[in-house]
Amino acid sequence: VRFEPINAKLLPSNYVKSLFQDSEGYIWVATSSGLVRYDGHNTKSFTECMDEYSFIHELVEDCDSRLILATDNGLMWMDKNTGTTESFVTDSPLSCLAVDRKLNVWAGGEDGLFCRQVGESEFIQVDVRAQGQDVKGIIDVMADSNGNIWLTTWQKGLYVYNPTTGHTQVFKNGLLAYSYIIYQDSSGSAHGVMVCSGFQMIS
Repeated sequence: VRFEPINAKLLPSNYVKSLFQDSEGYIWVATSSGLVRYDGHNTKSFTECMDEYSFIHELVEDCDSRLILATDNGLMWMDKNTGTTESFVTDSPLSCLAVDRKLNVWAGGEDGLFCRQVGESEFIQVDVRAQGQDVKGIIDVMADSNGNIWLTTWQKGLYVYNPTTGHTQVFKNGLLAYSYIIYQDSSGSAHGVMVCSGFQMIS
């Protein structure tokens, strides 16, 4: 495998937080100072559209082919062609995003979990509670193939939220309390969930 670095001068920052490939095949580079689109040969900066939303943690594409960005100052969407932006949730740092099987968009951060359902224009904060406490300080969010929403919270546990029933299950045993990144593999019926906390696999 041969890796060829993108010239650092083509990026607004060397601090790359995440990468995302959209439905057209473009690679979007989220950095601490803005957003860049890479087509395999050239880059195009969208930093001038960001303003105070420059520190981008993660991005996804919604059902309308718009980009949803999780930033230090909240959520925003961006038109991929024009660079037009609009803020959704403000003054609430959000660090992670996921799209479920129904194409609803989920966002997590310091203040908890937010969701925008298909057909709706706004993100609504979701009341996620476990053992009598609100689940906040979310680091990563994942929508599994069964429709459950998995949440990691450093030193506070791993949570599984069922949007249909509103029930939340928590795992705090051992290294699971330090869950950071969560990912579901594609092994058919053996739906393994890998949790990077040391390294754990649960199913």
